[in-house]
Amino acid sequence: MKTNCKVTKLGIDRSDNTVHTVYAKEGGKQTTYNADLVVLAAGGLGTPIILEHSGITCEATLFVDPVLCVAAPYPGAGQDRHIPMPFVMQRDGYMLSPYMDYLSFFFNKSWRLPSKDILSIMIKLSDSCFGASRSRKVEKDLTQTDQERLNARRFWERLASPRVIYSLGH
Repeated sequence: MKTNCKVTKLGIDRSDNTVHTVYAKEGGKQTTYNADLVVLAAGGLGTPIILEHSGITCEATLFVDPVLCVAAPYPGAGQDRHIPMPFVMQRDGYMLSPYMDYLSFFFNKSWRLPSKDILSIMIKLSDSCFGASRSRKVEKDLTQTDQERLNARRFWERLASPRVIYSLGH
């Protein structure tokens, strides 16, 4: 296993469609690694770029799933000690799940209660399946449907209109 290097492409043996060579940059120098087994795990953005550079066409089906977290003070909620993101409810276009949003807690001043006293719900929106990860940019525009799904007020009106104290989308 090799870490802390940037894979640029894979060497594909076209006679049997196997990969035994990895081309990478390490410390500013181009280097080659040979292996009996190559596992490509560069994430949803990095993997398509490496495959495209290796001559493998990837379909432009990038999902982002925008997220909105809303929270309210709830003394003793203890959500900061629970397993993150247990599945709770899924509907067409979104799912709801209890979720302690630590990014909001640390960086949003309105979340400045003791973490044990915050009750938070994550709204994960299913976006449209198009977009692509290219060499130096991500091509992903939100459709009109995506933008409508991002409107938290509509979600909460449909879910019984609770009073939202804090909210932050990421």
